[in-house]
This record gives sequence, C-alpha cells and structure tokens, in this order.
Amino acid sequence: MELDLGLRLSLARQTRHYAQQDLARLVGISQKHLSQLEKGRVPFGSLASATLRRLAQTLEVSTDYLLGLTDDQAPRGDAAGGQARLTPGLWKGQVWIAPDFDKTDEDLIRAFEGEEEP
Repeated sequence: MELDLGLRLSLARQTRHYAQQDLARLVGISQKHLSQLEKGRVPFGSLASATLRRLAQTLEVSTDYLLGLTDDQAPRGDAAGGQARLTPGLWKGQVWIAPDFDKTDEDLIRAFEGEEEP
C-alpha cells in the first residue's frame, strides 16, 4: 500500500509517541501547521527543506521515507548512526539528510553534478 506524506508523517510521529504539539514545538512549527501537513491540506512541495529535515531528524526517519521515495524508514548513515556523507554521483534524485545541510550545500552539489537549479 502506498502511503502519502501526511500519513507517513503521522505514523512516524505516533510510533515515536509524540503528541502533535510536542513534535511541532521540537521542529519549530505550529501544531496547526503540523496537523494540516498530516491531513494533506498543505502540499509538501511548499514545505521548507529545513523543516522537512528537522521533521525527519526528530522522528528518526529519512526524508526519503517521508517523501515516499522508499518504505525504509531508517535514515542513511554509518553503523554508528552518523549522517550520510555527500559523495559524487549520489545527488541525482536524492534527498539528503545532514544536520548542517543548507542551500549553499545544495547549490554546490548541483554544480558538481552538472545539474541546473529547478
């Protein structure tokens, strides 16, 4: 069964025993916004990438899982639980998770991979 982003977000939140209010506070968004995300009333395409990363990190799932690109909830990383390293050839079509990943990093990766900014 294919799950949409709102349902994946809700299931991950409930699995980790977070109330909407608590998760929203940890991520830095309002409880109302989180509720709307879970109900599919806010398109995830309009969600800031930093917010998506914070949701994934707080829920200990990958952004790929939240976006429906994989059914594997585990974030990428090494056996010690570290975040994925950015390596050549792995950017295309991927959503990266890293604690300090920002727009500058995304621009550098796109340039490195020869992709134009959307």
